[in-house]
Amino acid sequence: STFVTEKRPYGFKIKHFVNDGEVVGDAPRVSLYEHIGHEGEKYDVMMFAGECFNLPASHSDWASSINTHGHAVELYSNYHCQDSYKAKVAPGTGCHSDFRDCDMNDDIRAMILKF
Repeated sequence: STFVTEKRPYGFKIKHFVNDGEVVGDAPRVSLYEHIGHEGEKYDVMMFAGECFNLPASHSDWASSINTHGHAVELYSNYHCQDSYKAKVAPGTGCHSDFRDCDMNDDIRAMILKF
């Protein structure tokens, strides 16, 4: 299996898992939101499990809530997922709609998708 980025109209890009040229599924997605309660601007991140994703400067120390779309993520206040994670957000756990509940409001610079 490999990973490809497909360009779509209007500049949108979609990441897919591909096996022998056949798309077998979309990459896992995590959505960060500017405000609590999944409100305000949304920033989608596509990533592989175990991959550290550094948020761009425009979205570092910015997010107040998250939709993990059924996945678990570790949230870091340092770039490159350095030091220990500050919060682990998994399906059925707190923090999704308000990062203040896990002491991470506007304090995320990197994250790792766990599953």
